[in-house]
Amino acid sequence: MKNDEIISRNPKYKMELQYTDIKKLIIFVTEKKWKIIIISLLFGFSVLIFSFFKLPTFKTSLLLDLNSSKGSATLSNLVSKINPILPQEDSAYEEESAIIRSYAVLAPVIKELKLDIRADVKLFPIIGKLFYFNYKDEGLTNDGLAAPVMNLDQFAWGGEIININYFQVPDSMKGDNFTIVYLGENKFNLFDNNGNKLISGKMNEKLIHKVYKEEISINIKQIKARPGIKFNIKQLSMDNAIEDLLKNLNISSSGKKSDLISLSYQGTNPLNTAKILNAIAESAVIQDIYQKQEQAKRTLDFLRKHEPKVRMDLSNAETLLHEYRAKTGNVALDQETKITMDTIALLQGQISQLLIQKGQVEQKYTDQSLQIKDVNTTLDKLKQEKDKYEKKLKSLPNADQIALNLMRDVDIQNQIYVNLVEKIQQFELLKAGTVGDLSIISYAFKPLKPSEVSKVLLFFISVVLAGISSIAVILIRKFFFSGIQDPHLIEEKFNITCLASLNTSILQKQQIFNLSKNKIKNLKFLTEMDSFDLTLESLRSLRTNLGYQNQFSNNKVVVFLSPKPNAGKTFISANFANVLAEAGKKVLLIDGDLRRGTLLNYFDSKSSPRGLSDLLIHNLNINDLILKTRIKNLDFLPRGNYFDKITSLIESSNIEQVMKEISPSYDYIVIDTPPILSISDAFHFCKYKAFSIIIFGNESHDEKEILVSLKKFNMSCEELNGFIFNNVSERLSDCSNRYSYKYLSND
Repeated sequence: MKNDEIISRNPKYKMELQYTDIKKLIIFVTEKKWKIIIISLLFGFSVLIFSFFKLPTFKTSLLLDLNSSKGSATLSNLVSKINPILPQEDSAYEEESAIIRSYAVLAPVIKELKLDIRADVKLFPIIGKLFYFNYKDEGLTNDGLAAPVMNLDQFAWGGEIININYFQVPDSMKGDNFTIVYLGENKFNLFDNNGNKLISGKMNEKLIHKVYKEEISINIKQIKARPGIKFNIKQLSMDNAIEDLLKNLNISSSGKKSDLISLSYQGTNPLNTAKILNAIAESAVIQDIYQKQEQAKRTLDFLRKHEPKVRMDLSNAETLLHEYRAKTGNVALDQETKITMDTIALLQGQISQLLIQKGQVEQKYTDQSLQIKDVNTTLDKLKQEKDKYEKKLKSLPNADQIALNLMRDVDIQNQIYVNLVEKIQQFELLKAGTVGDLSIISYAFKPLKPSEVSKVLLFFISVVLAGISSIAVILIRKFFFSGIQDPHLIEEKFNITCLASLNTSILQKQQIFNLSKNKIKNLKFLTEMDSFDLTLESLRSLRTNLGYQNQFSNNKVVVFLSPKPNAGKTFISANFANVLAEAGKKVLLIDGDLRRGTLLNYFDSKSSPRGLSDLLIHNLNINDLILKTRIKNLDFLPRGNYFDKITSLIESSNIEQVMKEISPSYDYIVIDTPPILSISDAFHFCKYKAFSIIIFGNESHDEKEILVSLKKFNMSCEELNGFIFNNVSERLSDCSNRYSYKYLSND
């Protein structure tokens, strides 16, 4: 039975595999810990620095009472007496909140406080705000202005003020930037955003500039600044001004059953913050009173409209009753009939009141609303009750029924008329002395301290969020954008042998960095830096294991390939040639990448000596081109000088003949080749009885890339002898390496 079948049927192994995957995931994240820590700290310090340059915000609040005039005869109280089943306060907070946010409340505030006019002094970029808003006039200067920093007197540094009485621009220019330049001696110039001078004049004068059929007008009350200081000014449209105001305004209720509403506002100027919030509250109270007066007026007009008709109905009913009495004599009713008649009159009065109520409610709601449906339901019940009592009266004699109907009509019409007159009187009083349902309990005061989160807490939160985000990005990249991480998957899917898995070499990374910074002249082999390096031990193990394979022993040429750059092919070629030489084998290392070969970095020569390309094009003596190296038993053939049409040069040359010529002098020839997905040069080195090894980098290749690489190889060469999985994490190497072992000296 195959090992894979045994593994798939072993639940214990599956559980261990799941545990190993979680362990690998944790190890993978911890390996990136320094990157995560650095990114988190950088983000935290960036937020901290930004918080120092950010303007401090001040927050203030006040309290409103939604139904402070509970004892007064408000419209809501009158309506609730007419029909108590209707919901009166379910949406009171939502309605009042919407009113406070409305144009009717906020527009007067914006006009009164000139919040649609924005005037800011020109500051030095970035750090200018820090100087300007932290400046305190302590009487050190006569004019109360901060001294220019580094003689940059074209910028404001503290104490500069502009106070505008009036600024009006056409609607088409609202939101456009204008510039005021102070000239000294109460004089100034106004420029548009293109630098054109529009107005030149003095303060406290209304100045006008004609723009076609419209005009720009301005009146400046005060400017406190050095001559030459600029102020940026613009007028917002009312919609934009309201939108900006609402961004800083917050409305909340103290609870579902509470009549209290809390208003809060935040801004950069503590005095203006309190002033703006108090103005909003006062405007809301005024608007509430105005709405109540308007509602009372509409209801009063409705009642007065129906009063003549009701009075006429009462007069007609009385006239008919008097005529009937004059004709038939005095009418007397028994006690039970009187009670029945009084009940009918009471029900009719309630029906009449509800009809009035329905007329009032129809001014605010549609026929499908819950309020109208509730009124109709109550009316139907009252009419059914009235019909029941009227059926009793139908059993009386004809004369009694006539008299009874006449008397009942008089009572009903009289009751309706009396109720109507009472309502008219009540709403006349309400209209004359409306107090409103909204009142201010406590006003907003100037905040003394900025309402900001502690900078230490802000830094801590930023670091934590950045750390979590970094881990999330790392995991997302690992699961969705990284290449294959397990060499066993390559073996199973593509049926090729994994010859070795090599750990990431920290020593190699460090010396490549030093070489890029010109700190060292050339790269060293691993044996020169640490003879017990784990990657070096893996290469030695690979050398030993391959020595037992007849196919390797019978082939002198070892060709290293890779799908694309940065897989570690050059590093492995150089150090594998070194470990072969270390074992006493005579080795020739050839740089077969004739375009961008970098094997020369391992040797002292920094020039571009003649090499393989020169041999192929000029037919030189190969012994004159091979370099002796500092490593015993290791010779080196550089790539040589670059020539145009290098591909056609390789295809037309007889590389096989070159290999035959030099192979008798060496036990092994190790060739570093260019990436096979980019160009096809590497395949020409595989044709001469070569032992071909392809290098795959950990997380560097997906399945499609590997498949294309293998297809290209099989089309040009005979056999791929295996692959090396490079750049494996040292902490994960125990689950990747099949042929290598680790060896450490006790010395």
